[in-house]
Amino acid sequence: MMDIFQFKDDYIEQQLNDTRSLDEIRRLNEKYHFRLLNELKAKAKAKAKAKHNTNQNKNKVYRRYRKFQINQRKINDLEQLRVLQGPNYMSEIHVLDQQLTAMQIDISKKVEKHQDLMNIENITYRKLLVSEQRGLDITPNPSVVGGPSVKKSKLFGRGEIDNKVSNIITVSSTSDIEIGEVCPDGQFVQLYNKGSKEFALRGYELVRTTVEQNVSTVFKFHGSVNLGAGNSLTVWSSTASNQIHKYSAGSIIMDIQAWVVGDYMATILLNPEGQEVATHKLKKRLGFSFTIQ
Repeated sequence: MMDIFQFKDDYIEQQLNDTRSLDEIRRLNEKYHFRLLNELKAKAKAKAKAKHNTNQNKNKVYRRYRKFQINQRKINDLEQLRVLQGPNYMSEIHVLDQQLTAMQIDISKKVEKHQDLMNIENITYRKLLVSEQRGLDITPNPSVVGGPSVKKSKLFGRGEIDNKVSNIITVSSTSDIEIGEVCPDGQFVQLYNKGSKEFALRGYELVRTTVEQNVSTVFKFHGSVNLGAGNSLTVWSSTASNQIHKYSAGSIIMDIQAWVVGDYMATILLNPEGQEVATHKLKKRLGFSFTIQ
């Protein structure tokens, strides 16, 4: 009997030990389950935050891209407007520049004419006065620097005035091509390539205007007219009606046209966009010398 009771006590103790082990396992399971749950929540929260930041960055990039597209569209619209209205502004500027140049030339001519008349009157009066007081013949040096045109006229029946023409030339260029020489009598205009490369003149225009006339001469280069480096090209006035823009040996003869001439001539080279690339302005000026007899 004692063995039976001992066996029962051992069995009960074993059951109690197994129960305590199960409780310990259950507590450990709950502990690790709670920790795992917290870690999963933290990871889910971090993932949600990263996704939120990514969406914000995507929205920022999208807004910037949309702003860039709008600005690019505005730039394209402004560029198209500039292309459409640019020639109108250029033509207006060209007309205003010609008007301003004409006004400046007119004022300059009037001032010079008045000054020349005053100089003639003062010099003549002084020389006549000295001649009458001393009873001497005065013959000043008749040479005047200028062109070949010379005219003589009587001065109050007492002497002669020698009129000679001198040319004042102003040349400017914004490219390798310049207007090297212009014939004052309207026979030719010569272009010179001062650059180191061949220059294509297709679409370029030579324009001659004068202050005295409302007409102008316009010559446009057609075909493949190229001007080599260091070479010149002469555009001649027409000499016969059947010579149509002949181009050979650095010369072109215009068809029927002739370069208009005047006391003030402006020759302008325009590129295909109508912009000035070279100018040549020639102004004829009279000089005077006196011989009192």
